[in-house]
Amino acid sequence: MPPPHLTKFTCLDCRSTFKRPTDAAKRNVARAIEIRTCPNCTGAAYLMSSDFRAPPKADDRAWAVVAFLVRSGFAYFRIYEDVPLAAFGHPMRRPKGLLSAQRRLAYPETLREAEQFVRDYGHLALPFVDTRVAPGG
Repeated sequence: MPPPHLTKFTCLDCRSTFKRPTDAAKRNVARAIEIRTCPNCTGAAYLMSSDFRAPPKADDRAWAVVAFLVRSGFAYFRIYEDVPLAAFGHPMRRPKGLLSAQRRLAYPETLREAEQFVRDYGHLALPFVDTRVAPGG
């Protein structure tokens, strides 16, 4: 039996990142944001993309951006935007068989950019699944 797949989780309260086993087969496929209990502070720890790189714990501005995005449904999974074929110029210059194109969106780095990002791409936000066990339950 293969070992369980370890997936990144981040606690926004104590700013810690750790890995826990999940049943997900692919590590960077966008899926519901699972919420688990942080082993350090018992706060909410959110499932994150393997692309996520936690900022330094002392960087309050960067953590404010991370917290805003994650709580808005963006856990740093790759997001793609359609690119109109007209952007490639004349049809004869397009690669043969190209029917559509997408570009990967970069995540914002400031809170102002993050607010605009959520307004523009809020329809792509992922749902949450709370898997924490209630005390005494």
